[in-house]
Amino acid sequence: MISICTPVIDHPAFIEAYAQATAGAEVVIVDTGSTPENRKRWMSVGRLVDYPTKGHNYGHWCNAGFAHATGDIVIFLNNDVCATGDWLAEAARDVQPGAIYGPELQAQTVAGVTVPFLSGWCIAATREMWDQLVNLIVNIAPPMELLGHIPVFKAGDETGPWNTRDYPAAGYWEDNDLSFRAVMAGIELVQTKWPITHLDGGNGTSKHTPAYYADVERNKRTFERMVRAAMYAANPLWGMEASHA
Repeated sequence: MISICTPVIDHPAFIEAYAQATAGAEVVIVDTGSTPENRKRWMSVGRLVDYPTKGHNYGHWCNAGFAHATGDIVIFLNNDVCATGDWLAEAARDVQPGAIYGPELQAQTVAGVTVPFLSGWCIAATREMWDQLVNLIVNIAPPMELLGHIPVFKAGDETGPWNTRDYPAAGYWEDNDLSFRAVMAGIELVQTKWPITHLDGGNGTSKHTPAYYADVERNKRTFERMVRAAMYAANPLWGMEASHA
């Protein structure tokens, strides 16, 4: 069985296409503060979990959905999507232990390192893989003067694989972090050709305010420190040449 976890807030215009795209799966809707009318509409699509806590982010919401998902495969999916074919059948066929899958594999250059990541709007793995990330702890002890304070980082909280400790508020970079930790754990990132499209119409869970953009910058700096720390852990001489150039 496939479980799908999706954070939502209002945007009833997305419901019809989303319902068609997720038909046949166990759907867990994490409502982050919709109006009563829209909450009722989303409730018709799947099991609804209320998550009204302010100041939290996509990772918190996905972990909340994960705690209620029971499928052998768990997919984190945005609500602004449209299926153009039987993508769930393809996901059931493709998703295997040892990898995380998604239609959009990208890369960022962070701290001089090319870091691949699967975009969080559709990202899938077996429960075994997600549980592995929940329990993964990476010990890093870089020199404070070189990298700053990154003592240990853990994959998510006790309820799911998304890192809510180091990324406590909104601001993106959570999917970069998730993918990076997966790679460090020896889990492959696989791009799929599933017939599902991200409409990118704004899923309504981001609040574009000055505080939000400050969170974006903070999360970016946190992720950069994570990458620097990991590179140092792999090679203690990493960065020394640049720091003394």
